[in-house]
Amino acid sequence: MTLKKILDARYLNNLSPKSKKVLLEITNHHEITNKTLSNKLKTPSSNISTYIKNLNEQGCVYLRRKNGKDKFWSADPIMKWNLLEVDEGLLKDEGYQDTLLYDFNK
Repeated sequence: MTLKKILDARYLNNLSPKSKKVLLEITNHHEITNKTLSNKLKTPSSNISTYIKNLNEQGCVYLRRKNGKDKFWSADPIMKWNLLEVDEGLLKDEGYQDTLLYDFNK
């Protein structure tokens, strides 16, 4: 079983589609507030708060900082890695198509 499959089973498979959408949006930013998420996803801020609470309890996101009433959320680095998509075309353009980063079969 690959690490990605393990992480999907541990984190992503237990999330609702809306929570996954919120998580994906959070991973696209260094930090983001509930209000910004609400505006970007066109979802009421009360719903965003519920999704973030669940994501926080699952260990997918964490409270990075507070500024007055604003809470700035970030995705756990494991989530960012797990959701990272590699553009294979870019790798070929950069000459990495034959490069194996690490061979786990050795």
